[in-house]
Amino acid sequence: MGIQRPFDGICVIGLEQYIASPYCTILLADAGGEVIKISAPVPAIHA
Repeated sequence: MGIQRPFDGICVIGLEQYIASPYCTILLADAGGEVIKISAPVPAIHA
């Protein structure tokens, strides 16, 4: 069995909008958290 990390078994929801948020989410994932990233929808471009 591997080393247990602090966030093993914890689900982290990333509601990212600012510059530091993706970095913080990476740190939580590296600590063992299961990350679900939610982004704003991209507006459709109609030509």
